[in-house]
Amino acid sequence: MTALARSPVARRFAARIDPRLKVVHADVMHRLRWSRSPVARITRAYVRLHGLVVQDGPFKGMVYPRFAVGRGELVVAQLLGAYERELQDPIREVISHRYASIVDIGASDGYYAVGFARACPEATVTAFEMNPFPARVCRALAAANGVADRIRLRGRCDLEELRALPDAETFVLSDCEGCERELIDPDAVPLLRSASLIVELHELAAPGIEKLIRERFEKSHSIRIIHTEPRHIADYPLLLDVPGVSYMDREVGLSEFRPAPMKWAVLEPLMA
Repeated sequence: MTALARSPVARRFAARIDPRLKVVHADVMHRLRWSRSPVARITRAYVRLHGLVVQDGPFKGMVYPRFAVGRGELVVAQLLGAYERELQDPIREVISHRYASIVDIGASDGYYAVGFARACPEATVTAFEMNPFPARVCRALAAANGVADRIRLRGRCDLEELRALPDAETFVLSDCEGCERELIDPDAVPLLRSASLIVELHELAAPGIEKLIRERFEKSHSIRIIHTEPRHIADYPLLLDVPGVSYMDREVGLSEFRPAPMKWAVLEPLMA
């Protein structure tokens, strides 16, 4: 690479010409910031000792590519099988039900989309992720687990996309940062009237969303609300085994960095 190509002016000019360079530049900057963070210390130490295979939970055995280290959002918690552990029993129920179609709205780095594709080989998995950076991790994770051809990875999810989904027995997982007010609407998307759903309720972004979801589904679904629970590093021996890190590093590895306690609505269609 020439000195001109390395200059800030040249990079800005090239980014205007080729949008792909913006993605590459943003990725480099993200990795640089990540490398200086407390998350990097525990992630590197954990992976060095225990590797890149998910150790527990409904997606046990899923393999993470090296590409995910420094790019995935919560790699240690996911590799431990601790990520969103409150949902593990409902997720196992989804896997055992064998849905024809699984939809992941807000797929991020692909933990659920790829996990479901591995665990439910008979299902079509459609994943929506509008941010290109975690979407790259999702693609790499899918490739590492041999399911890239079974995941339809889309960008932004909207009502038109949801209405175009196949008419099949469907499970929907929604984590769309407040957009559930717009998207999780059975009047706008008739498929949702018979689908099973787990919807993360982002009250900070969409005040009153729990009440609204209850009103929309109370006549067609049973509704169960699940709350986040505290995490304790003593519950995860693999985390305690990691050498050269502090107690706080281990806490960082287990954390999901939520701004407040969260809730999920688990919605199951009532028998006709």
